[in-house]
Amino acid sequence: MLLFFTGELLIPQIFKHITLRQRPDDPLIPISGYSFPSGHAAGSTTFYGFLAILLLLFYLKKKSSKVVVPILLALFILLIMISRVYLSVHYPSDVIAGCLVGTGTIMLATFIYERGFFRLKNRRL
Repeated sequence: MLLFFTGELLIPQIFKHITLRQRPDDPLIPISGYSFPSGHAAGSTTFYGFLAILLLLFYLKKKSSKVVVPILLALFILLIMISRVYLSVHYPSDVIAGCLVGTGTIMLATFIYERGFFRLKNRRL
């Protein structure tokens, strides 16, 4: 999982240096660097998305919890995305792209996990 979080940190930075998109004028907080994609959106989507998956698979037992907890985590991601636009540090397309980067990271991790890579179960060290 650490590998995917590292990739999630690097991918937005690579895109920022490729696109060189300037941030919106007059941000409410001082910030530097390029805008596209939003690292906050990518990071929150990856982290809270993984958290939702882990909770669903291993910890949540009640049916109501399996519905409510992922919705709350998704709302938290959405609030982070909205805050980045509200603070005028990102355009809406920046946070959408960041969310897509995070979603792609989760999908790649899920694909690799389902194929049995990186599993230590039943292996001798």
